[in-house]
Amino acid sequence: MTVPIFFSGILSGLFLLAGVPPLEFQWLSWIGFLPLFLLFFASGNRLKNIIAGSLLAGIIYFGIGLYWLFFYELRIYILALLVLAPTFSIYFFLLAILTRGIKMQSLKIPACAILWFVFHKIYSLTSLGTSGIEAPFYGSLALMQLAAFGGFGTLSSLFIGFSAGIAAFWKERNLSNGIWTLLFAALLFGAYFWGEGRLKMEDRLNFRVALIQHNLPISGKWNFENPEGIRKKYRELALEASKGKPSLIVFPLYNFPGDPSRKPDFFTALAREIGSHILIAAYIPEKEGGNISKGFYDTAILYSPDGKIAGEYQAVQSPPFRQIFEKTGKEYHLLETPFGKIGVLLCYEDSSPRLARMAVEKGADILIALSNPGHFTSTHLPYYHLMQDRLRAIETRRFVARVSANGYSAIIDPRGKVLKKSALNEEIIEAV
Repeated sequence: MTVPIFFSGILSGLFLLAGVPPLEFQWLSWIGFLPLFLLFFASGNRLKNIIAGSLLAGIIYFGIGLYWLFFYELRIYILALLVLAPTFSIYFFLLAILTRGIKMQSLKIPACAILWFVFHKIYSLTSLGTSGIEAPFYGSLALMQLAAFGGFGTLSSLFIGFSAGIAAFWKERNLSNGIWTLLFAALLFGAYFWGEGRLKMEDRLNFRVALIQHNLPISGKWNFENPEGIRKKYRELALEASKGKPSLIVFPLYNFPGDPSRKPDFFTALAREIGSHILIAAYIPEKEGGNISKGFYDTAILYSPDGKIAGEYQAVQSPPFRQIFEKTGKEYHLLETPFGKIGVLLCYEDSSPRLARMAVEKGADILIALSNPGHFTSTHLPYYHLMQDRLRAIETRRFVARVSANGYSAIIDPRGKVLKKSALNEEIIEAV
């Protein structure tokens, strides 16, 4: 491997990392692919050199960016790295193959952007989701408004096109390359000012909702040893939240003791007592009386004020790489209430633009993401989840309520603005 190839890979990897926490130098990550495009447009560079440089960038970016998986399991970190590290090299391999017959270098610039848009769409259909390849392009909420049209890939492809234009113009300073570069720059500036105007609009939720972040320990052993303490805390917080007379009280995904689906008495009585709908999420054993270690469903359950179960939803997408015996539901469906239809996103599901879009197509009036990333509150994973929920709000033009056991919990408007947000590792009730 020659020094320029080695240098390009390292520089791209570091530039991409610069835009994510804790650094957050977005302007560097927005041009993170520039060194690789300089390699791509360099005359005489072989395909293997481009692949080597982009693979190195992927190893650096994902190798460091996935550090939070160390807090869960080393095996999962290694598997995730093996799968995701080749992402950029796959993109540049396809780009090289598809543009091989194009003689005019300037025409390769829009090809770079178009392929990235398609690449992003393909990833959004997989269990991997898109957060890994789009996180470097987070930053400006005004620019992120473009996600309302074609998803976040619309914005990231403009950054890709701009970087490709700079690289092509650097290698061959001609009018065509310059025009393409200016065009992508103009589109980004236009998108920013359009987004700023969109952010001035106001939206209101047509019912009151209270989010409960109980901040109970994540330990399975502690859960097992303190069932009555957990029930007591749930009741105390529900009674406190009910003082604001919300239509809906939402608890996060949590390892609630017992089987609140088959034995719902605790929550049906609580919903009747406070006169509000209650939405919870819990791990429900696959078989009645069974152990969740033998198989379980990640389930959201809605209890109505008349003391009945008003609906249930089982997650249809489980996190990749994890061997946790999770079973998935057969079909995505909504939970219906007198104040609107709820589209539920459980755990990892909020990383899927496809599921949020499906919920809205089915008529969802609001999206509610219930999660339990308590193992990772000392990392930046809660930040990534929050950003994903902000994108789901922008993409679907719906309010998104995010409820997490240990944070972040938030209420997000249809333009991705955070109206309320909790801190990590605190007990709090957020209401709007």
